[in-house]
Amino acid sequence: MDKMMGALLGKLKEATKPRWPWQKQPIQGLDDFSYPTVTGRMLALCLDLFLLTLLSPLLRIVTSSVYPAQTLAQEEAKLSSMLQAYTQQYISIQEVISFLQQSILLSHLLLQWGIALCVFGGVTSWCLARFGYTPGMWFFRYRLRTENLQETPSIGRIAWRYVLGVVSFGIGYIWVAFTKHRQAFHDAYSQTVMVKTPFGWKEKSPGNDSPSSEVE
Repeated sequence: MDKMMGALLGKLKEATKPRWPWQKQPIQGLDDFSYPTVTGRMLALCLDLFLLTLLSPLLRIVTSSVYPAQTLAQEEAKLSSMLQAYTQQYISIQEVISFLQQSILLSHLLLQWGIALCVFGGVTSWCLARFGYTPGMWFFRYRLRTENLQETPSIGRIAWRYVLGVVSFGIGYIWVAFTKHRQAFHDAYSQTVMVKTPFGWKEKSPGNDSPSSEVE
């Protein structure tokens, strides 16, 4: 029992070990791959976000069940008139802030963002766990792999990667410019890496050689 607990604690310590950009982190097999740039990764993310907007009607249906559309329209009209009055110096900014604090507009906005983050995280995590890429990554021929390149990350690791990306507010992409294998903050701490595959590349079936032999 003590040996098992020691092994589990050792794995947990290794998984949470900081990976600072200026520290050399040799990873087995990664030198055979090419890696997407920050620009490429952001373009893939923007494409995924654009596809997510196709679900916006569903988002409106969910939020309208909590906040009636007529009430929201009245609140938005009142806010618009108050902002116009503020620009003409008829009312103070404190009155506008007081209205927002009592209005349902802020809570409605937070609900929308919360649902959107959960839906986006759920869809992208499922795609990454099932295929190893999202639609945006597929378009640019990117794949997400574990650091040993032997497998697609598990759904738990992908979910942890998504949480880290949300918490870091995208600032973690700065790490890409300083790491050898262009890992962002959420990649390094979830022990994943994004690689770029050439045209015509296909995933090898289990039991064959590592796909690194086919990737340029």
